[in-house]
Amino acid sequence: MARKRIHLTTDILADALHRLGIAAAAVDREALRLALGLPEQDGFVEDAAVAAALRGGDARRAFAEGGVAALRLALPALRAEPARDGALAWRLRVSLPLLDDGRLDLRLDAPPGEAAAEILEEMALGNDPAWRLDDLRGALAETAAGFARTLHRTVARLRDQIRDDLHEIGADAPTYIAHLDRSLRARVFTPSPNLAHTILDTLKTVRTRAKVVAREESGRRRLRDRVGFGSYIDKFVPARRLNRRIVFHMGPTNSGKTYAALEVLAKAPTGTYLAPLRLLALENYEALLERGLRAGMVTGEEILGEPDPSHTARTIETADLRRPVEVAVIDEIQMLSDPDRGWAWTNALFGIPAKTVIVCGSDDALSHVRRAADMRERVVRAA
Repeated sequence: MARKRIHLTTDILADALHRLGIAAAAVDREALRLALGLPEQDGFVEDAAVAAALRGGDARRAFAEGGVAALRLALPALRAEPARDGALAWRLRVSLPLLDDGRLDLRLDAPPGEAAAEILEEMALGNDPAWRLDDLRGALAETAAGFARTLHRTVARLRDQIRDDLHEIGADAPTYIAHLDRSLRARVFTPSPNLAHTILDTLKTVRTRAKVVAREESGRRRLRDRVGFGSYIDKFVPARRLNRRIVFHMGPTNSGKTYAALEVLAKAPTGTYLAPLRLLALENYEALLERGLRAGMVTGEEILGEPDPSHTARTIETADLRRPVEVAVIDEIQMLSDPDRGWAWTNALFGIPAKTVIVCGSDDALSHVRRAADMRERVVRAA
């Protein structure tokens, strides 16, 4: 008995395309087979059906290029992706709020429903995104409402769990909500037989992590409050807002580097001199007075001079990190590395709010200054 000859459906379609005057190589015959719903073998079909399928594919591609974007403007919750058979795979984004004020959306990507799918197919074939748009909007709303009804108990249970979590963590609720919101935005569920259990199991893990994050943030906040670290950081804000220029006057003792820096300071409309010792602060306060400037002096023990001076001489520990000035001079900058008092030079270098900061010291401090300077600031070496 002779064995029946088997014909590949893609070969059958190649013959049909040839009869229609279309080059078989120009068509994805496997996609065409899928579009026609034919088996892999012996899928015989009329030429008219092949021609109709080709016209439908062309129409869907044209709609995908322009019509889908126009439809998204009218219906943002609707999404489309091209399928292998040339059709468009439509998904509806359903959002179910987990808080009474509409926050924390549980998101679901679902098929748009039979009624909506029929309208969308007609739209695509006619390449008309306005075709029965109101009917489509109503059909999608009904699909979304159906999922809301199906998941009503699940959503109600989640809302109760979240309310219990918020009551438990108290003042840390904003951090909990923020973490939960970020996690929900990164997760999109899809319909499945066990969808309710999947959502509850997934959100249980997310809620647990959100509570941990909230408690950790609470601990950090209490620590900042205890040590005053937040206010300490705030001291550097005025300086960080300036595009400061840092000039290094380098040289050995009695080389004239501080004198040159004071000449620049005296010519500026406002400025401050930061000294390692009270005697040096006093000496340069008097030098500023001799130049006819409205000068003042501040140390840990006394305040001298004008009540609102344009120029001040200070000991380094009393540096004013709040009041912006034109020029600041930091003397003996190599004290940055001092284990006992180096913090004061570090504070001044990082935080003095001056457009020009002149640091004076020996050459072994240059590397420290360059490392400490913000990348946005310029360090200029002056011998």
